[in-house]
Amino acid sequence: MKKFKAYYLLFLTSVIFFVISFLVHYKMTFDINIYDTYYVISEVDFYIMNSFFTMMIGLLYFIFEKFKIILFSVLSKVHIFGTIFLFFLIIYFNYYNLLEYQSSEFLFDKPDYNKYIIISILVLISLQLLFIINIFVSLIKKMKTFRSSK
Repeated sequence: MKKFKAYYLLFLTSVIFFVISFLVHYKMTFDINIYDTYYVISEVDFYIMNSFFTMMIGLLYFIFEKFKIILFSVLSKVHIFGTIFLFFLIIYFNYYNLLEYQSSEFLFDKPDYNKYIIISILVLISLQLLFIINIFVSLIKKMKTFRSSK
């Protein structure tokens, strides 16, 4: 029986995002407002982009496993689960951000979901940097063991 690897969840998430891209309405948008700049992305494009991104990360993990490059397990799991969690957290905050713009009532104590989206994106980027650091440290460690075995 084959052992379940954590990066299989990236492939599953990629399929989920790809299926969701067909289910959302084509006029729905993913909005981010950073000070005076307003970024608008179609939700279909957003889900397809996330699908390809998670698929590429999963393929990288698969390639590293096939070439027997052992990444640090804790960092890999933090990267994989953090990436999946943050993608769904961004989607959640975007949904409530859109509801906030559509509501006609004016309340002072509404949370600013746009800030939560920006923070989530920054943490997501830092997790990808953690993945790159994990790759380089693992490759250096493998090169040192390769040289010492000669």
